[in-house]
Formats: sequence, structure tokens, C-alpha cells
Amino acid sequence: MSTPLLFVDDDRAFSSMGAAALQREGYAVTLARSLHEARAALGRLTPALVVLDRRLLDGDGLTFLPELKAQAPGAAVVMVTAHGDIASAVDAMRAGAVDYLAKPVELTDLVLRVRRALDTGRLKERLAAAEAELSGRRRLVPPASAAMQRVLAALERIAASPRSAVLLLGETGVGKEMLARHLHGFSSGGEGAPFVHVNCAALPEQTVESELFGHEKGAFTDARTARRGLVEVAHGGTLFLDEVGELPLSLQAKLLTFLDSGRFRRLGGTTEHSSSARIVAATNRDLPALMARGEFREDLWFRLSVFRIDIPPLRERREDILPLAEGLLAGLRREADGARRGCSASTPGPGSRPTPSPATCASCATSSSARW
Repeated sequence: MSTPLLFVDDDRAFSSMGAAALQREGYAVTLARSLHEARAALGRLTPALVVLDRRLLDGDGLTFLPELKAQAPGAAVVMVTAHGDIASAVDAMRAGAVDYLAKPVELTDLVLRVRRALDTGRLKERLAAAEAELSGRRRLVPPASAAMQRVLAALERIAASPRSAVLLLGETGVGKEMLARHLHGFSSGGEGAPFVHVNCAALPEQTVESELFGHEKGAFTDARTARRGLVEVAHGGTLFLDEVGELPLSLQAKLLTFLDSGRFRRLGGTTEHSSSARIVAATNRDLPALMARGEFREDLWFRLSVFRIDIPPLRERREDILPLAEGLLAGLRREADGARRGCSASTPGPGSRPTPSPATCASCATSSSARW
């Protein structure tokens, strides 16, 4: 089946030639020479890509772009703009367009940009599908140890208090993210609600406030449009602040204000916004030691640790090793599309080929990234 495209341009010569060039490539092209015709076309079809002119007789393509993205959220948009209007094309890309063309447009360039935008969209779909598959494999293996059973029971009780902050403490690799996801799944609205994972150590200090709380247009040199922060994105769900001990002191105060009231201001803004996101923080650092050195706020420590969960390392709960190993092997079998080959320590019978041991099985060697 041909890929459906919508071509919105009031230049009859260019739109006719552009549509013909794309049709020769095998695309099913619908022409619209006004925003009115574009809206009517969107009522009949769901395009994979839209070529959208910046200036049309009955309106502005840039103003129409949010409406278009709401009507066809999966459609890639290639903006067409006059040669001297490049700045608005950049604004369009910030608003959701994937590429732009400056008139006069070479037809070969048009075809190339359309093909590239569609290929990029397919790649994103494959990555999203892979992420969904990986998320499905992140199953929490039921623990055998009493210590971890107490941890899970505590998280399930905490889930009944949706706005309460939670602090997960433990060494690297004990599974803090997995437990945060487990809490999220039990919380009200967890199914389908956003789970936003932020590695605080990876955020540049110059942009960390903008990343978390957003910014208004003109808040700094490159702020051409307003942007939501991750606190807003996580509204109704969970914001997981991994490595929270790495947050700069200046931002710790703003985070404390949000924890107290659920309200915040974007960088450069005066309007208060609200978010119901639950904050789940995690760290492997010694926060009391950071407080003693003046690197972490004491009031933030107390606010985060209303519900504090200390996660014991695997060496202190050895009865969990076998269930965890079996869970890893089950995941590997699912990856192999149900193949029944696995690791076994049993002795091979006469004439049979030996089965690789867990120490030598190459597939087991690749499973070390799956943790609690």
C-alpha cells in the first residue's frame, strides 16, 4: 500500500510538479491549496507526512502546525518557506516539524527530504517498539529474601499516597530504577501514566533548571519558544530523579518548593504552574556526608525522606540469587522467540553434546545488565 502524503501549498505550479515527482516515487499524494482544504483532507485521511507551506492565502502554516500535530500526531512535517524566512522555519522545527525547504525548491531535493523524513519516522517507531519490548522484559522477579519482600510491601503501601516523595537508597546495581517503576505501576494512574526517568548527573549545570522546570520564550538567548519541563511532562505520573545528590544547590531550593506545594515557575516566567507528579529520588551517595559539607540541603533531605527505602545489596540476600538468575534466563528465552535452549549444569548423557555451563554460556554473559 502506498504511503499517504498531504501536500499543502497555494503555488499551483510548484504543488502540481512536487506532487507528480512524489507520485513517481510511489507515494499517494493528496493536494490541498489552502488551510481550509488541508483541514478537510485531514478529516478523510491520516497522512504519514505533510509538506506544509509557511505562507498560505487563508493563514499561516506555522500557526496551523500545532493544530496539524494534534489532528495527525504521527505525521512528519516538512515545512516550505521563502528563502529569506529561514528563522521562521527554525521556529517550525522547534514546534514539531522535522525538516524545512527554502523556495525555490529543487524537486530532487524535495523527494530526498521527504524520503529522509519518512525513514527517520520509521526508525523512531522501531526504537519505540524496541523500548516497549524492553520495558515489557523489565519484570520484577519476586524475591525470596525477607528483606526484599519487606521493601516491596513498603512500596505497595506507599503507592496509596500519590503525592508523597520517596527516597531510594542503595549501591549501584541494586535496582533502584526497577523499584521506582514497580512503585509507579502500583500508584493511582500508574497504568498509562507517564514515568519520566532523569539522570541528574547527566544534566548540564547551565540547563538543568530549564530541563526540569521548563522555560518561557526569551528566557535566554536560544529560547525562541516556550518549553515544558520534565516536571510538567510527568504530570499525573512519576518523575524519577536518579542520582539526586548531583543536583546543584540552587536547584535544590526550587525542587523543595515544588515538593511542598506542587507548584513552580518556568525559567524566565512569572506565572505559576502545577504538576501532580510524584517525585521518586534515588542515590548511591552518602547524603548526610554531603549535607555536612554543605553540598546538599538538610531541609530537602528531610522532605525527600518522608518515605525512605534502604535497598540491601544482593550479597546480603543470597536467597534471591537463584530466582534472579532464573528470571534472567527466562528473559533470554523470550528474546530467542521461545527457543528452549538454556544453560544447564546437568551432566550430558552418553553420545550427547555437553550443554554449556552458566560460566561459559555467551548469552548469560550478555545478561549482566538486567538487575533488581
